[in-house]
Amino acid sequence: MNQYPVYQEPLFRPPSEAHSAFVQATLGCSWNRCAFCSMYATKNYRVRPLEEVVRDLEALARWMPSCRKLFLADGNAFALPFHTLKAIAIEAHRVFPQLHRISAYSLARDILAKGEQELQELRELGISLLYIGVETGDAVLLKAICKPETPVSYREAFSKAHGAGISTSAMIITGLGGRLFSEAHARHSAELINELQPKFLSTLSLFLPEGEKVYAARFKGEYQPQTVLELMGEMRTFIEGLHLNATIFRSNHISNSLPLEGTLSKDQPRLLAEIDAAIMQEEQSPSGRFSGDAGY
Repeated sequence: MNQYPVYQEPLFRPPSEAHSAFVQATLGCSWNRCAFCSMYATKNYRVRPLEEVVRDLEALARWMPSCRKLFLADGNAFALPFHTLKAIAIEAHRVFPQLHRISAYSLARDILAKGEQELQELRELGISLLYIGVETGDAVLLKAICKPETPVSYREAFSKAHGAGISTSAMIITGLGGRLFSEAHARHSAELINELQPKFLSTLSLFLPEGEKVYAARFKGEYQPQTVLELMGEMRTFIEGLHLNATIFRSNHISNSLPLEGTLSKDQPRLLAEIDAAIMQEEQSPSGRFSGDAGY
């Protein structure tokens, strides 16, 4: 009997899962080829045996018996087959009687690989929130960063998840395409998010722990880094273009120089005013180039 859950570092989770229990159902990312991401560069993708996951759940239950939220790691645990996710969810409810929500990172293709009835059953078992790195709504930029998705696959995946009652949290990366892609990235990302209507939306700034040269070499196109002022302008274009019903927006990742939060579209005027104030301050006291070496 394990006294503690077993974790293989590095281990990541969304900021909103800070108080959740988390267990590694998979190790690494099944894709692991995106130009901007080195989170799982030190790991080979592997599905952990169910008995290992159950032992970790039981160990967690001894420390967090009243747990209401569980996050399944690593990079895209929703890639697991339906029957495996079902078994994990059943065991999670067994050891956590008060469990209310199970969440995980997911690629669009992970959702599309499952049938509608399977998604509905997983929702009934408490898997009710998926974090999906949309990154950009621009089709050309998605190819440039080696993302295995298209705006079409995102539309289909979000629609399928929502149809099953599963909530979604979408993520967009500011500065992802550099100066040349900035306008198209901001506009097309806003257009796509308007179609997706996620329950949650977050932005983070491109961060490059391996350095700008490594990212530029992986980037399939010309990458020109932006200034802080240009990044703020890109964010303003993105926020201004959003037409959302009641999406909870957060820009509180450690990589962001300008933290923002609110409900869109209700708080859109305030958010734009905050960006405008930050732009004015940056124009008066420029900080120059954005340093993307912070993040993970």
